[in-house]
Amino acid sequence: MANGKIYLGLDIGTNSVGWAVTDANYTLKKFKSNLMWGVNLFEKSQKSQQSLSSIRRSFRTARRRLDRRKQRVCLLQELFAADILKTDPIFFMRLKESALLPEDSEHREHNIFFDDKNYGDKEYFKEYPTIHHLICELMTNDSPHDIRLVYYACAYILAHRGHFLFSVSKDNIDKITEFEDIYDGYYTALSELCDVPAFDKDAAGMSEILKKHISVKEKTKEIEQLLFGKKAPKADEGDVIAYDKLVSFISGGIVKLSDMFCKEEYKDLEKNSICVKNTDLSDTLEMLTGQIDELHLELLVKVKAMYDWFLLVDILNGHKMISKSKVEIYEQHKADLKSLKYLVKKYLNRNDYNEIFRYASDKANYASYVYNRKNVSDEKVSVNFSKNDSSNDRKSQTAFCKFIKKYLDKIVSADEDKECYDDLYKKCENADLCPKQVTTDNRVIPYQLYYAELKKILENASKYLPFLNKSDSYGTVADKILSIMEFKVPYYVGPLVNEKKSRFAWMIRKKDGKIYPWNFSEMIDEDASENKFIRKMTCK
Repeated sequence: MANGKIYLGLDIGTNSVGWAVTDANYTLKKFKSNLMWGVNLFEKSQKSQQSLSSIRRSFRTARRRLDRRKQRVCLLQELFAADILKTDPIFFMRLKESALLPEDSEHREHNIFFDDKNYGDKEYFKEYPTIHHLICELMTNDSPHDIRLVYYACAYILAHRGHFLFSVSKDNIDKITEFEDIYDGYYTALSELCDVPAFDKDAAGMSEILKKHISVKEKTKEIEQLLFGKKAPKADEGDVIAYDKLVSFISGGIVKLSDMFCKEEYKDLEKNSICVKNTDLSDTLEMLTGQIDELHLELLVKVKAMYDWFLLVDILNGHKMISKSKVEIYEQHKADLKSLKYLVKKYLNRNDYNEIFRYASDKANYASYVYNRKNVSDEKVSVNFSKNDSSNDRKSQTAFCKFIKKYLDKIVSADEDKECYDDLYKKCENADLCPKQVTTDNRVIPYQLYYAELKKILENASKYLPFLNKSDSYGTVADKILSIMEFKVPYYVGPLVNEKKSRFAWMIRKKDGKIYPWNFSEMIDEDASENKFIRKMTCK
């Protein structure tokens, strides 16, 4: 480059930097025959007040969680492998290559789960439309079943085993759905905030209202009538809480923390408006830690616990087992869809039918709601419609019901269809039309419920699969599977790797060898690891 004045121009934005190099006459310079100008793009800065280290920690935690899920399934494979391979030598290879196209796979042409002469994937899904149908069958029927069916059920439960937030015994699952203790926690938190709450405690009445599928407005009215016998009082000067806002929050409404807790300074919070229905409420509460009063935060946590109880009871729908309720959800979805298609075909035109069922788009129609692109021409699909795009994929049930309600409003049903029409219309109003098995509400399911299902499956399977009864000093194979289900690495032990391999590890071993859930106490020195953890956290 020749000597002379050179200017470097920068255009600095929030997530980009544009640059250009010119001479004194503002003519772009060249380097290796390329003009010297361009733009560098960066990720936008985080809006939340989380530190970079906490963000990295959350990603690291998520990776470990996924790795441990894979490890649980791999341990199950080890226990089942010898007997499954006698029946199907390439069974696990097919599963491993299930994400590949058939032409890219070495061990399968079409089928994944079953590739027998007279029984393939088509027959399997016809017999068991969902994994929950299979789990129910294995729980209720102790007659001999294919070992691969038992493996599928166990693998699913181990991979989706639920949370460990409840201290209830796994042998006393009825305790999980009791409301009294949860409501006591809420009432205690409220009492600590305002000394004497403005209403008496009535857990039974509150639980019945929370379980109802009614609008936020209707639920608010019923709770106000239960607690106050009239409208909830608004906050006066000097009050520490606005009961009308609290009732609205409990009912699922959007409220402002500054209004509910009568704190003007909360208006400056990044998250002033909250809703108990939001799936990211846990993250919001974590972010608010240290930003709002501890008593306020505790009350929010207890209200969330009541809402989570309602979600769990709603999912179970009177059943003790999750899979039975999931099968019921499947059947309800199937029946609702059949009725909806019947009314649309009979009273609306072909274009309306296509807009609801065939054209996946930004609208919350049925195709978007269930992410079904089968027989949908590419030109009819929005370019933004992506399985990983939360704004389009798996539209919420509320948005879907609002969309369908617009079409139902066009229908003037005949007398013979009035009952069917009224049923669908009511479900739309309550956002209860065509429920799905896989939703974010599943986050409230505790492991104790899945443990009970796994235990029952293994009890029945042990009658016709002898290898489950083989035992050693650690117990039977069935016992080992159950230990995988309930095993959780203690937080004070940390990552199960040598500290030389990871600067985030501090575990101390008793002996070398592979660590299993059933030999954990034999391989790991928990007391020494805990002591080292305390020293690590206190910088000693």
